[in-house]
Amino acid sequence: MRNLAVLLLCFVALQVSAQDEDMFGMGELEEAFSMFLDESGTGFSPMIQGVMPIIEAQICPSEESADDCQPMENWIFGCNCRNSFRKLSDECKRKPCQAFRAFRDNGAAVINSLKNAESVQEAMNVIVDSIVKPVAHALCQCPGLVDSSLSCVQNYDGMLFEMAEMDRSGFDAFRSSADWNSMNKVMRAFLSEAWCGEVDGANCIEELAKGYDVMAQFIDNTIAGNDVCMSGVRFAKKMSRYMAAVDNLSDANEFIEAYLDMEKAAMCDSDCAEEIADGFYSCCAKKAMETVRRKPIKKALIKTVKSIWNLISDEKKMA
Repeated sequence: MRNLAVLLLCFVALQVSAQDEDMFGMGELEEAFSMFLDESGTGFSPMIQGVMPIIEAQICPSEESADDCQPMENWIFGCNCRNSFRKLSDECKRKPCQAFRAFRDNGAAVINSLKNAESVQEAMNVIVDSIVKPVAHALCQCPGLVDSSLSCVQNYDGMLFEMAEMDRSGFDAFRSSADWNSMNKVMRAFLSEAWCGEVDGANCIEELAKGYDVMAQFIDNTIAGNDVCMSGVRFAKKMSRYMAAVDNLSDANEFIEAYLDMEKAAMCDSDCAEEIADGFYSCCAKKAMETVRRKPIKKALIKTVKSIWNLISDEKKMA
């Protein structure tokens, strides 16, 4: 999944480089960041500060039995979600609250660092340290968070849409269309076989996290239009095939095969193998790539993609 992210971002970077436009629309992004921050840039804006206690009361409720869940007291997430998390161990069911309070206390500084980042690599280091590693550690300690989180969406009975007077038709279409079992299978496989644990003595969370720094270098080189090993310029044709498959959305197998073909071109070019290996390959990365290529996981991934992409394809349904 990490490779998919870098390859898609490289495609965007190629478009940016070709059109000589502002990197990823950073002007608009900085404006969005500014909405969250006060004038000093060191704290949250008054609007965000006002919303925080409301959200905290929903994510960090007082302890009571599952039978006592009151819909109006759990209007954002709903009682189905609340009860699903209550079934987890004491340590695991506290994870969402701990994550929220970490964002409450440190989020402004993180957003300010992202706003001031001068390169993708600099921004990526902030994201990895603040989000990727903490989330990975939490999921590895508590894999049941995957089941509970998916259940929250699949069985949502909260009142957020009604309270905010928002249209929920798209959300409901996603709930009914998504292949939840396949999605769960893919996520569980990545946790148990790729992210969590050690391979040949290497901690895979830390090992895979190092790859994000290299990934960011990859994107920075692509934006600059550098035709070097660590750049998407080198495999632009394979990337175009994949994006054509995304645009067509008529064949799930072509969609997946085009991605795997693009990934192979990006990662397995003999002229760049040594440099790519130094940056991306590790026993943990190899395990992750082997996981997605296992027939049951590949099948589940195809089913997941089909179920999601059909929602945004009115005329072209994946076969």
